[in-house]
Amino acid sequence: MLLAAPQAIPSDGSFVLRFCTPGVAVANIDVARDCTLPTRPELPDNYGYTEQLVLLTVNNASAKDEVTSLWITPYYLNKLVIFSEADGSWQPIVEGGAVFGPSLVSAHLGGHRFNVPVAPGKNEFLLEVYAPHFAHLSIRLDEPGQTTNQHEVLLSMHLGMLILLFVLVVSAWVIRPAALEARLAFLTGCVLLSVVIGSGAIYRIWPSASVHWVGFFMFNASVALRIGAIAWVYASLIGPYNNRPSYKTLNALTYSVTAVAVFLFATDLPSYGWPLVALLLILALFAPAWGLWTAKPMPRLLSGAIMGSVVFYLGLNLFAFYSLMNTSGQNDWPVYAVRVVDLALPLVLFAVVILRNRVADRELEQAKAEIANKVTQLNAERRVTQEKRMLLDMLTHEIKNPLASIRFAIRNLSQTRQGNVDIQARKLQTIQSSVRSIDEVIDRCNLANGLEDESIEPQRESVDVGVLVKDLVQASEQCNRIVLSLAPTRPIQSDPYLLKIILANLLDNATKYAVRGSTVHVAVTTEASGLVSVRVTNEIEPSSVPDIDRLFERYYRHESAQHIRGSGLGLPLSRSVCGLIGAKLTCRVQANQIEFEVTFENA
Repeated sequence: MLLAAPQAIPSDGSFVLRFCTPGVAVANIDVARDCTLPTRPELPDNYGYTEQLVLLTVNNASAKDEVTSLWITPYYLNKLVIFSEADGSWQPIVEGGAVFGPSLVSAHLGGHRFNVPVAPGKNEFLLEVYAPHFAHLSIRLDEPGQTTNQHEVLLSMHLGMLILLFVLVVSAWVIRPAALEARLAFLTGCVLLSVVIGSGAIYRIWPSASVHWVGFFMFNASVALRIGAIAWVYASLIGPYNNRPSYKTLNALTYSVTAVAVFLFATDLPSYGWPLVALLLILALFAPAWGLWTAKPMPRLLSGAIMGSVVFYLGLNLFAFYSLMNTSGQNDWPVYAVRVVDLALPLVLFAVVILRNRVADRELEQAKAEIANKVTQLNAERRVTQEKRMLLDMLTHEIKNPLASIRFAIRNLSQTRQGNVDIQARKLQTIQSSVRSIDEVIDRCNLANGLEDESIEPQRESVDVGVLVKDLVQASEQCNRIVLSLAPTRPIQSDPYLLKIILANLLDNATKYAVRGSTVHVAVTTEASGLVSVRVTNEIEPSSVPDIDRLFERYYRHESAQHIRGSGLGLPLSRSVCGLIGAKLTCRVQANQIEFEVTFENA
């Protein structure tokens, strides 16, 4: 907002500034009496335009008339008139200022340059400045015959860095579209716009730009908007951690004051608009400070960075105002301070935004991990629920047939005459078989639960596998279909109950799913390595070949076997029990044959 270049004040007293008493008019001024103040006087607290008079004394040591350059900055000073005394009165010799736009040759980047004639000896000029009383004022005199452009070069570098910063922030917004990045891009754009207009660079870009709507309204509006945007950016940083009504009210008040200030500048009422801009400076600092104070716990690094940026912004503004209030028109410390604010504040906020995005990304990763865990738990619970439902369906199906057989046998028994002993025996055998089937289903379910809970411990003892297989074959209802081949084997150390479950499941599977009328082959052998193995082989229809990859899945049954009694638990349970006792269960499938082999590795 305050833009000017450093000045080179001659040390030999050839150029002296004296400020005139406020309220003195050029028409009746006595410079010896009225223009003796070495520093800028206090002016009435009027936020409109006021007239300020400065006496410029130039001592020309040369013996001839010369023309020298007088630089007056910043550019946005509304109107400047330089008077020279002639015939006992002060006559205007040159004029300029922002009100004239680029139409006068005195308008330059960052300020106004006037060529004034100086005669040998002492020369006095009156400078009339028409601008707000709080506007910065800097006056520099070039050496006769020399014109420096140092302040224009420095200002061009300043603009270049601002443009680069704006491109960087916009690129970040394009790469990661989000409200915070958009607000920071808006803030940086307002800073850039205020400097481009306030330095007069706008007329180098757009020579026909309106002096009022661009040079006055857009400049002042961009200043107000850039201050309001500071609170807007901080609201995105602090808002996720603070939903208190007091903080929201402060932000709403800041936005409202910004809108009213812009409206007042649009209606050409700057004397009311500038006090609101001063109020905005206070709100833009107080709102984020209050938001941090009342916020919920937030990451320490992020809160420290936000607080540091607020303190940094406060310090720069205090320094700028202190320099502005204590300037004598012969230093540019306010300019330097405001230039630092122009560049440093968006840059610091950009760094805070990057830090906040890192924190947000970390929080997002944590949230994703938690969601993934929840999804995993939910899927596990859903799978358990589905398995329970399938188990209930299976139990219903498995128990329904034996119960039906029991009911039928009991009804027949009740109708059988006393002498029909054979019929009664067959019915009782049916009942016993059905009860056994129900017991097997219950035992299978209990075993599945025990394996899942890891509550089953093998009770190892010496077991003769050949004898166990022979007993199971003889006890089978379809023993006439089974061809048993027994080789001499030595006893193994294992759990006979669990072994019986494995082998009974394999025999039951083979007799149920074998081609009707075909033979089931069971062989007990001793491998060359000394390991005992049991092979169960049966024929299958080519259309009933199971999916080998899913064969040991719980509840898996081939479509063609859905009409056959079974639960789909036998093979998964057998493999789990094999793992528990140290055995290995494998399956080999050919075009019309399937073979299961159990190898007892601890024989």
